[in-house]
Amino acid sequence: MLTDGDPGGLRPDCTVSVCEPELALALNRYAEIVGALVCNDLTSRSIEAVNPIYLPQAKVFPGSCLLSTLIVPWWAIDRPEDLLITMTVYRGSEVVFSGEARTSAMRRGYDELVHWLFGASSSLTSS
Repeated sequence: MLTDGDPGGLRPDCTVSVCEPELALALNRYAEIVGALVCNDLTSRSIEAVNPIYLPQAKVFPGSCLLSTLIVPWWAIDRPEDLLITMTVYRGSEVVFSGEARTSAMRRGYDELVHWLFGASSSLTSS
């Protein structure tokens, strides 16, 4: 996992890669959201395009997930349902990508995402 300012990874066997500015959630063991941070999820599109079942290989490789070093406490975020996430990618001093996303464009809400992540966990029903 990489942090602010560290270089991202590109698969040498991939010809097309894309950056995806996203919001990452910090969760506790009780499936409660306790914080948020910025994430750059790199995807190797040329691998994913070959066959959708290759998605794990297109998304999980060294340097594929870059996280900000700051976790903002969830209770300190005024409007988590409409956050603006911006990202700029540099190669040397040259800007090669700049993008943004809003959490209001998410198809699923935070609670639904957390539910699916912890859905099979028995730790939610035991104390």
